[in-house]
Amino acid sequence: MPMVEKNTSKPKTVSIPEIDAPDLIRKAQPVAFKAFNLYAYWTWLRWLLPACLTILVVGFILCAVLGALPFVFGLFK
Repeated sequence: MPMVEKNTSKPKTVSIPEIDAPDLIRKAQPVAFKAFNLYAYWTWLRWLLPACLTILVVGFILCAVLGALPFVFGLFK
């Protein structure tokens, strides 16, 4: 007659998603807030950087043109 071995180890606990959901949401909430804040900063910077570069280039061109005006009008005298 064959011998049957009995497994005396403890049964594995199965995680039920519905029970763990509040805990998982509580742990994920700070990460979600940080991700949202980074996205908000990125959308702001995405608008700000091209605007600043445009203002800088236009200002440089305007400064060069206004700085050259006395020389241009001095040639026509």
